[in-house]
Amino acid sequence: MSRNLFLIFGIAGLIIFSFLVVQKFGSKTYDNDGVGIRFRYPDEYSLEKGNIDGGFEIILTKDKPGGEAPPAIRVSFAKDRDLPSGIQGVLSGKPSVSYKTDGLYAGEAVSVLNRGYMITMSDEYITSDDQIRKDFQKILETVELY
Repeated sequence: MSRNLFLIFGIAGLIIFSFLVVQKFGSKTYDNDGVGIRFRYPDEYSLEKGNIDGGFEIILTKDKPGGEAPPAIRVSFAKDRDLPSGIQGVLSGKPSVSYKTDGLYAGEAVSVLNRGYMITMSDEYITSDDQIRKDFQKILETVELY
């Protein structure tokens, strides 16, 4: 009897712990009905909106002291564009391409077409083991295109 009780409490604890970990990561949501995209992102990120040539973008950043712009996760929405060349993949059930970027920061990008927009999600990082890379991968796992 006590063994069964121990097992039940152990499983219940694991379920509650798993739920809390998932909730902590994805407690903020970006949802855009016009473009048909939804994804979750961590609480410690701030979201800014801006305009780019032929569309708009959102920028997710963590607060960082100092004058230099922090590494960011960017999502750009460009109207009537074709996918660039890159490694073929799938994002939320749609064909996508991924590629690496390099400049002030290194990065990875994933582009997909949805509702007449090319959506490009990218990260910027200083070293390959930066937390922002892990956050970017988790965000990609939550993407829903509709």
